[in-house]
Amino acid sequence: MPSLPNINNSCPGGADIWYNITVHADYVECIDQVNTCILYNLSCPLHSNCTEAGPGYAECNCDPGYYGYKCKRTGHFPMDVYGISTAAGVVLVSALFWFTERRKIGTL
Repeated sequence: MPSLPNINNSCPGGADIWYNITVHADYVECIDQVNTCILYNLSCPLHSNCTEAGPGYAECNCDPGYYGYKCKRTGHFPMDVYGISTAAGVVLVSALFWFTERRKIGTL
């Protein structure tokens, strides 16, 4: 049962997100959060489902075996190719900057 300091008598996400709000002298109780997916009637693309991401927020997560924009790609994200190419790019750019700055050391 979350309780928050009584700053402005409000709960995260607003009053529509909670079934029961109790205001006390020094804190506010926000009880039983409404399902955001149902409240806002959110529909997700094929091969995904709506999940709550906090008070007043929802997101569409891909079903297992799908990934990418609108969950249209099957299989798994190619993490090894992505990681190797990102690391190689960082090393090359770092080496370029190191060599270009290294030339200036003898001229000072």
